[in-house]
This record gives sequence, C-alpha cells and structure tokens, in this order.
Amino acid sequence: MYVTFTKTHEKLFTEFFLPSYQDTFPIEIRPNKNKGGPWHSPEYLGATKEKLHLILELIKTNPGKVIIVSDVDIMFYRPVEIELNKLISQKDLLFSAENPKGRNPNTGFTVLKCNDKNEKFYTDVINSAIAYPTLDDQQLITKFLQSGTVEYDVLPRTFWNDSIGGTIPKDAFFHHANYCGPTVEGKVKRLRNVKDIYDFSVGGSGWSRTNTAV
Repeated sequence: MYVTFTKTHEKLFTEFFLPSYQDTFPIEIRPNKNKGGPWHSPEYLGATKEKLHLILELIKTNPGKVIIVSDVDIMFYRPVEIELNKLISQKDLLFSAENPKGRNPNTGFTVLKCNDKNEKFYTDVINSAIAYPTLDDQQLITKFLQSGTVEYDVLPRTFWNDSIGGTIPKDAFFHHANYCGPTVEGKVKRLRNVKDIYDFSVGGSGWSRTNTAV
C-alpha cells in the first residue's frame, strides 16, 4: 500500500491511519511535496495533480501487480486485503464510493492493476489537467471514466466515506473523513470523535457503544 500526504496531513497518518491499520502488506510513504491547503485552493489542486503523477509512476514500476494508493484521513476497523483481492479480480480500477448510490468515485482510496490500460488512462488524465486547471484529481478521473477505456467500479459502502451520508456501518472496513470541512482540523475532530467510541485493541470489542451518533 502506498500513502501520499503533505506535511499538513502528517498528524492524520500518525494518529489515525497507522495505529488502526490491520493488514500485513507493507505501507510505503510517498511524501507529497506541495504545501497542502484548504479544499480546492491552489495548494490543494497542486497536491492532487502530483498524486496523479505518482500513480502513473507506480503503474510503470510495478508491472502486473495490484497496488493500493490511499489518502491518510482514514481509520481501519478490520483487514481489507482479502476483500479487495476478490473485488479487483474482474476490474482494472476500484475506488471507494463518493455517494450513497451510483458509481461516482472517491479517489482517496484507489485499488488498481498496473497494466497497459491504466497506464494509458492516467497518462490521458494527466495530459488533460492543463486544459482543466481548476479541476482536482477526482473531478478529472470522473470525467475520463466516462470514456469506458478501463473497467472500474466503486467499493461496497462498507468502505465508508463521510460523503455517503448517514452513519458508519457496524461492519465497515474503514472510515474516510472526506466530508469534514475544508481544513485538516475538521478531519482530526471527526476522526477523534469516532475513535472515542471504537475499541481498536487486539481482541477488542469494536464499537464500544451504539454508533448512531457518528
């Protein structure tokens, strides 16, 4: 699994992502050299464009492999490897779901095969960024998925994004704090609130009380 984040998001990795991670495949950090900033600021857009270049590089250097590229505003509730291997078998790309229904992708958690189709897809997305300077990586990818050049799907809603709405499922694999205001502080507050009612200890009971408040 590859994670990429700016210095402003390091707290999210050390406080939430890494301590909750439960799989055995290694995590490789690829720092994002942009400053980072509020959602859709120039700094934010620069960071998302750099992430596209990173994914293309990883596709080229991992031929034939399946890789995961993840943001770090995520807490894990159980291992994901077995489920993801099953889901990616018939697809080129998997994204977590942005909405409660449909196939709109959230690019904060991406599972992909390092194949020729994905190399061409990400090359085309990157080349288009010049023509669409105000679009972030997710908006560009959503636009190009309509071409049908890659087989993609969204993950089940047990791979939970806050943008889905409602409450986190009790059988969730993870929780992605992607809809918590424009700053890192909103993400930290949201994840801390969830962390307070979930038992992450080995052999722990999971949700320590009803999660209807989260």
